[in-house]
Amino acid sequence: MGRAARVVEAGRLRAAGLSVREICAEMGLCRSAVAAYFTDPDLEQQRARRAEYGRLHPCLSCGDPTDGSRGTIRSADYCERCVGDAQKVWTAERIIEAVQVWAAEHGRPPIVRDWARSSPDGRWPAATSTYDGANPSFSSWSDVIEAAGFPRPYQGFRQGEARRKEGEVPARYLRAFVVLEQASDGRWIEHGPVEGLTAAVAVETVAEKGGVESGGGVFVAFSVRQWVPMRVARVQRFQAVKMEDDGRDS
Repeated sequence: MGRAARVVEAGRLRAAGLSVREICAEMGLCRSAVAAYFTDPDLEQQRARRAEYGRLHPCLSCGDPTDGSRGTIRSADYCERCVGDAQKVWTAERIIEAVQVWAAEHGRPPIVRDWARSSPDGRWPAATSTYDGANPSFSSWSDVIEAAGFPRPYQGFRQGEARRKEGEVPARYLRAFVVLEQASDGRWIEHGPVEGLTAAVAVETVAEKGGVESGGGVFVAFSVRQWVPMRVARVQRFQAVKMEDDGRDS
């Protein structure tokens, strides 16, 4: 039985002299539902009330009224059209366009954390859905950013290495190293401290400068953190040996 039929039946029972409570028992409905059959039989009041709720809580994306059926406390943030846009299929072309729009607004392309979740108003998809899932458009997030026309992003050491090759090395990626070069006569010549991403990079820097003319081409690198205790221990050993030799001479 539809609502219109229930309204007619409730009116018939009411005309027969039954109270609202008795009508509820007869029809198996709650009191608020039966009362609404009499106060708002054609739902005009309900539609007006929901329309007012929707106007009081406009869509965060386009500003149009939202669906007021959820009341004021749990009001919707977006209208039905914008919610539908958020559920659309994201092709490679649309993902690239979304990245470019984001970059124009924020001055940089998005990172994965920026797109941790899809935009409720359909402006961008979840980052992981672009390269993971049933039918991903790309094989990695780096591919997404590169396809949108921006430099390919790297992480950790790879990011620092890429910037070093481009001549741009942020200070936070650099460490100080002491490079030892073995001369042809067997002596070790100390270079440094030399800044680099890794010990290999520090050695490469010294080698590119030519080292010493008599160098044998053998290099060993230590970080300054490693080298300082080693040097202190070596000096202490030298002083101990010297004191022992002085004692023998006396």
